[in-house]
Amino acid sequence: MWFSQHDATDWIAQLFERRDKDWVRTMQPHSNPTRLQRSRKGIILGALLGSLLALFGFFSVQLIGHPASAPATAASPTTQSPQVVRFVAIGDAGKVVPAQTRVASAAATVCAQRGCDFGLLLGDNLYNRGMLAADDTRMDDVFSAHKNTGLNWYIALGNHDYAHGLSVDRANWQVDWANRTKGAILPAATYSFDAGPATFVALDTTQVFWENETSQLDWLRKRLARSEQRWRVVFGHHPYRSNGVHGNAGVYEDWPFIPWVSGRTLARLFDGGLCEQADLYLSGHDHSLQWLEHCGTALIVSGAGAGHTALFERGNRAAFQASTDGFVWVELGEKLTVAFFDSTGSLLFEAQRPTPAGR
Repeated sequence: MWFSQHDATDWIAQLFERRDKDWVRTMQPHSNPTRLQRSRKGIILGALLGSLLALFGFFSVQLIGHPASAPATAASPTTQSPQVVRFVAIGDAGKVVPAQTRVASAAATVCAQRGCDFGLLLGDNLYNRGMLAADDTRMDDVFSAHKNTGLNWYIALGNHDYAHGLSVDRANWQVDWANRTKGAILPAATYSFDAGPATFVALDTTQVFWENETSQLDWLRKRLARSEQRWRVVFGHHPYRSNGVHGNAGVYEDWPFIPWVSGRTLARLFDGGLCEQADLYLSGHDHSLQWLEHCGTALIVSGAGAGHTALFERGNRAAFQASTDGFVWVELGEKLTVAFFDSTGSLLFEAQRPTPAGR
């Protein structure tokens, strides 16, 4: 075949990247609503046609049919107190640009002032299409800003780490990279650990997006149910609810009728695994900072680790939201404390939430 699997993966990934750029453009105010709607439909249908060609065998690259990897247990971090855990969470930071360096530096400063036991990286850890080979040194380059903070970073995988869901190898290479890299913790695509008074569960939301929610939903429910910790924290890449460009799971991109666009499998995962079971869910994907509440769970979007995009009206009441580069700092103790900072380390918003009843 005159196309290699590597070539095919990159070609199809370009369709998704073009769709994302064009979609952001159509989200801006437009003088002709009818033309705007047609433009949106053309973007989605064009990307869908290209991806269908790949998914049904025109090229031998696919994630469809790939089962979720067996969940792992990560080593627990050393916390400053067994009753309190503090951490920062940064998403979508996978490119070496000034914004990424500033956000990482600001996070280090805030951690020095307030204390941090570790950090979370919320996916899209290497743009645009993940690792191109098992020894891709760009992964070291992009991680250096976070490694320089002196923290250990628990990592979730994002859609770009899978080349938009088209290459399982690229995600596996990142797992292998983390296992040999000091400061990077990613023992498997899904895993859990306890830290102080909290249980943490890392999801592989890209696998659910392209496949189904069954295996991860069952594991998530069981893992949270057996937790004896006061707090239950879940983190992954795709948001449950968001006022950003991508929007809410189940109707991502304002297109609810196409499974591989809407995120309906993720909606089922979140509905069944987070509501009334997780106290906090942290995600990225949308390049903004948000604190939303839904079905008894605090939803934090922290995807502005290397740039930011606009916010829109999507029916979600926000305790806070901002379109700016930055990150979130979290403390779990007697209460949940959430503080948002911009890339200069300036405090944007801070609030608390009490411990759930009965714990």
